[in-house]
Amino acid sequence: MPGIRFNENLLFSNYSYTYDQIKLAFRNRIFELSSFYLSLNSLAIEDTVYKRHLNEHRLSINLFNSGYIAINEVIVYGGVNRAMKPALLNPLLFYYPYQKNTRYFRSNSLISMELFYQHRNLFGFLEFLVDDYQVDHSVSSDLEPNEYGYNLTIGIKQLLPGMNWSINHTKVSNRTYNVEVDVHEKYIYKNLPIGHYWGNNFWEISTKFSYANKKTFAELRFSYLEYGDEALYSAFNTDYLYYAVEEGYEENFPFGTIHKQAGSMLTIFYSMGDLVIGLKIRF
Repeated sequence: MPGIRFNENLLFSNYSYTYDQIKLAFRNRIFELSSFYLSLNSLAIEDTVYKRHLNEHRLSINLFNSGYIAINEVIVYGGVNRAMKPALLNPLLFYYPYQKNTRYFRSNSLISMELFYQHRNLFGFLEFLVDDYQVDHSVSSDLEPNEYGYNLTIGIKQLLPGMNWSINHTKVSNRTYNVEVDVHEKYIYKNLPIGHYWGNNFWEISTKFSYANKKTFAELRFSYLEYGDEALYSAFNTDYLYYAVEEGYEENFPFGTIHKQAGSMLTIFYSMGDLVIGLKIRF
């Protein structure tokens, strides 16, 4: 998948399986407009098999060779003997209005924005994803908390000769990537998250130092993570339905039992001609 990958990404994980896919794209020096189709694994529920599909389109604009800004829209859909929809390969077709105006077509759609910018030795990357956002506040179902995530990295290149430094903060809210009704529309592929590998209902801060020369690459990473109850594979939580609009609904984040995890990892690769030796140590 396209885009900058300093750390894990929200839209497509660095640790997912490969996909059978189709891509259409138009590119010039100013922008790229592209459309993807990914074939997902089928899902068997009791005696019924649901075919699953994913489409994405993306507009990326070059920021005068100092970075880029991009907008992505993704849709997951399927059903019993449901074939892919060729119309969704149209990069100018907005998925959300399409699903609202097409009869007998249910789906799970997400939208995200990416911004990468660098100036001299400084660089920054922001990824912001929206799964569901509540506008109305008239019935209890409108109390469903917003589902979103962000991934922010800032850093310095050549802090010392050959050494870079960066710090990252990532948050994905409870219920993001999940669905309430049609389980085959969960943002999952072969039992792994399509998006961030931690799924949802977590936040993490990490920093790393990396060094590279012609033969050696080394990286030292420190991280702190907090996550709540599992909320992607399990059923969609609907506690908010038991509250009146006048009462409102609030929940802690991370939701449920909070788990905390801190750690470090040292990665080293050394090249000796055609032979590469690697070492990873976690502590």
